[in-house]
Amino acid sequence: MSDSDNVQTVIYYDEDYPSAWISDGKGYPRRISQYLEKQGIEIKKADELREFIIDSIERGNSSKKFIVFSQDIIPDTIVENYTSNTTLREFLDQGGSILWMGDIPGFYIGKRVKICNEGAGKSGAPVLIFGVVPIFAHTVKKGVVITNDGEDLCLKHKWSGVRPILPDTGIDPLAESEAIYALPYITNIETKEVVDQRKKLPQKRGLEIEAGIPLFKIGYRTEKEVGEVGGEVGLQYIHETFPNAWHKSYNWNYPVSGVYRIWDFEPQNFPDVLLEELYSIIKSIEVRLKRGIK
Repeated sequence: MSDSDNVQTVIYYDEDYPSAWISDGKGYPRRISQYLEKQGIEIKKADELREFIIDSIERGNSSKKFIVFSQDIIPDTIVENYTSNTTLREFLDQGGSILWMGDIPGFYIGKRVKICNEGAGKSGAPVLIFGVVPIFAHTVKKGVVITNDGEDLCLKHKWSGVRPILPDTGIDPLAESEAIYALPYITNIETKEVVDQRKKLPQKRGLEIEAGIPLFKIGYRTEKEVGEVGGEVGLQYIHETFPNAWHKSYNWNYPVSGVYRIWDFEPQNFPDVLLEELYSIIKSIEVRLKRGIK
């Protein structure tokens, strides 16, 4: 195999930037990055990650680049705003790939000195950047069922997923579970970029939204808000199954590239066996990216 066929994998870790469910306080990002560094994977800090991505875009070889996020908050060096017009999305559109675990990708944007910008979630960044609709699975019936594709990627650890996404075309589920009660992350969307996603959401009756109400809302509309703007508390799911781990490609020419999302929960423990599984998953994705097929 020539060098041009090789996949370059790096891990994002920057102690000056925040993390969420992959807890800084418990030392998970450092532990993950140090373990993978011992396996020969190079660590990139926030500024270095931007340089890495821009270089791959300029050289036209993003399809051979793979980024593992040890922190589940994206640094502001690669996400300049809350839309698809960002350096990270351009990387994905050019065939680049990332591995994500923990909280919703794009829900927070991190700034230096561990500043967390919560405005990203309120502005709909997860939808606009990644083109998926997150779901708040408040009551999970059982742990996830890993699909055949998930098993092929060496997913083994069972977990109770609480931040799945709405099933959609182009989404390859790697693990799924049933939520007894769940709510979509978005309750009303009028922006053109996500109108097609909005049409897929079930409604009892349309919500009457007046001027001044945010287009994106976290969670669900409260009884008080309903009284103020009309409509009803709606857009809820009962006993529905959603993808908790998934893959989505952003470039038809590179169907196995894109976002690989795993472990949508907040781990209370991160044992060695989970680190070993993470490394196996990384190597399995690398094989896919080298071959260009599943």
